[in-house]
Amino acid sequence: LVGRYSKVGKMVDFAVQLSPGSTTTFGSGQWSFSLPFTVASNIDMIGNVMVGDASGVVSDYSNGVTYVPDGGTTLQVYAGGKADMAAITAAFPQTWADGDRLGVTGRYEAV
Repeated sequence: LVGRYSKVGKMVDFAVQLSPGSTTTFGSGQWSFSLPFTVASNIDMIGNVMVGDASGVVSDYSNGVTYVPDGGTTLQVYAGGKADMAAITAAFPQTWADGDRLGVTGRYEAV
């Protein structure tokens, strides 16, 4: 698990990458990641999510969104399409394994 951010004034750009190994445990429930600064009030933050499934002959990819409500300190990650978007968990959108990837990027205004 690697995270990076850059803050210029109140604007924060961030990236998170999860690259599980053979001994990674995936927990239960919806996945979330802590942010380095609190999100400003009166605006929700939305970012991008990319999920890579390395179990096939050709890696499969899913897209999604990350969401942080105004005043929040953690981001939640979702994958799927318009009518079937759901929270990313140990079992969705795939059974996670060694070699898979989760990438999250976004920008928000900090307090």
